[in-house]
Amino acid sequence: MLSDKKVLIVTQTSLSQNYHETLGRVPRLLRQHGYAVEWLKVTEERFIFDNITQYCGVYFDGAAISANDTDKHAWMRDQENFMKQCVDKGVPVLAICMSAGLLTRVLGGKVSRHASGTGERGYRKIIPTAEGRHFFPDDFNAYFWHQDGFSLPKDAVLLAKSTLFNQAYCYNGNSYAIQFHPEWTHEIIRRYSLTVERDALMFKGADDEKKQSEDAKKHAASIEAWFDYFLNYWPVNNHLRK
Repeated sequence: MLSDKKVLIVTQTSLSQNYHETLGRVPRLLRQHGYAVEWLKVTEERFIFDNITQYCGVYFDGAAISANDTDKHAWMRDQENFMKQCVDKGVPVLAICMSAGLLTRVLGGKVSRHASGTGERGYRKIIPTAEGRHFFPDDFNAYFWHQDGFSLPKDAVLLAKSTLFNQAYCYNGNSYAIQFHPEWTHEIIRRYSLTVERDALMFKGADDEKKQSEDAKKHAASIEAWFDYFLNYWPVNNHLRK
């Protein structure tokens, strides 16, 4: 039986960083929704995690590598195995960016670059599908920081896309892959995207530093409100409980 009130956060942040740094609003909003939070910090070491059903959900953070790099990093293969266990046991998964790509691979989908070589770095409009309209308003803009995109796995329901990539899908009614970064605050964008990963500003499809900073301030409240709303559906769908 799954726990009602405990969420595991799996973060791929390197040993040189504080693992809270890139998680932004995730722990705070989960706690506001009544969940206890535990952490599993993935490094280059192998990991095995057996007691999955003690959690009502598992959140998988993103990382600045491709989901196709599993041949280079053993921990990525371990994470894929962990995700498969979650799916097989019915534990709700929320996978962000690179981890959304890993979940897609687990479900039989593909991760690849856009044919034009263009990525998405900065704020872009989210285009909801008919099935995603209860999640995404028509005027919603989210923060992107990626080169790869994911295909739609068999039996998954596409919820949103951008002009270039799929952006969100649901699998089995309780697990979600999200390409954009709802967790990142303006401070994280300023410190990480515009400092640590500054070279990526030169990539095709990247907004300049000034625009990213301005857009981060402009859209902060709507991103916060959206993520807060989304947590009414994940990991426990409170609407189904009523």
